[in-house]
Amino acid sequence: MNPLRQVFWSGLVARLRATPGVGHIYVWRQEDYRTMFHDICGALLGPSVDFRIAPYPERLHLGLSEAAIADALSQPDGADIRRISVAAREAFPVGDTYPAFALFSASDVAKVAADYDH
Repeated sequence: MNPLRQVFWSGLVARLRATPGVGHIYVWRQEDYRTMFHDICGALLGPSVDFRIAPYPERLHLGLSEAAIADALSQPDGADIRRISVAAREAFPVGDTYPAFALFSASDVAKVAADYDH
């Protein structure tokens, strides 16, 4: 759980912009991805992008479940985190049995949603 007040998006964007070769950075809400898909593709690929590109109908990567995160974090320091994460995702898939890991509290999510609506 990350306290919302500690998330500093503008600092992250500033660090990314300072990377050699980075030109523009486009930011959009994940919730808007589906409705903005073609605008995003145009921003990334240029205005002449072929709009036959379509998003996948369902999310391909559901993230890690709470159990998978706990399992991965319980592994010894220096372990292969990629291998551990893949194994944990397979052992504890997101679904009814293993709820998805929540990066922010429900109250923080509700506050941000209300802020976006204004």
